[in-house]
Amino acid sequence: MTIYADYDAMLEREDLEAVVIASITAVHAEQAIKAIKKGLHVLCEKPLSIDLDVVRPTKCMKPRVLRC
Repeated sequence: MTIYADYDAMLEREDLEAVVIASITAVHAEQAIKAIKKGLHVLCEKPLSIDLDVVRPTKCMKPRVLRC
């Protein structure tokens, strides 16, 4: 297992297929959106964000990944 101090560096791995986001709530949405844009599967701890303005853009992203 590799532990990363830099989330963006981890996302650059070519063999990465999915991420589990269990960081502090303040960065859940940012990290999830970055991973989705890379085409990765995302499992995110609740809540995605406590700010609806941060979450709204995810509504249009890859519907097969984000389910309501």
